[in-house]
Amino acid sequence: CDNMIRSVRGEAKKNGFSFKNTKNSHLKINSARQALDIMFKASESYVAELEELLSISVSANQFNDFLSAYVPLESDASKTAETKVETKRAALQNMYYQDERVADYAGSAWGVVQAVSTWNQHSKPTRGDTNRVERNAADFVSGKFQKDDVEAMRVLELVLA
Repeated sequence: CDNMIRSVRGEAKKNGFSFKNTKNSHLKINSARQALDIMFKASESYVAELEELLSISVSANQFNDFLSAYVPLESDASKTAETKVETKRAALQNMYYQDERVADYAGSAWGVVQAVSTWNQHSKPTRGDTNRVERNAADFVSGKFQKDDVEAMRVLELVLA
């Protein structure tokens, strides 16, 4: 996902190296190798997780079951609450099947996670005078995006069980 790529790039920059070629510059090579090793391990871990999620099939019926479980409609919900649930489900469904950032992965667990993540970052309504950039920055720093992705996977695992 976009956040993982940014995170890996951020780690690379944070641990980045630049130095002049001096008689002692060779001493920094070991530190540079360690930083590169961290970056490669993070990248390998990300690729392994991506491949695993891409290998998990999700049928159209399972995706609909996921939507019902992930965005539940309480039996005593008000008309306003019902409309919010239906709107969010429709937005997630549209993202899963139609959005260019997600649609290529429809039919897989990765597609489900991408739909939720993309909706959270780009379509989820903001409240009050908070703008999307501020909200996304706060959610990224606080770990809320990661928690939302974990929750989506938890619900999907229940649906697929």
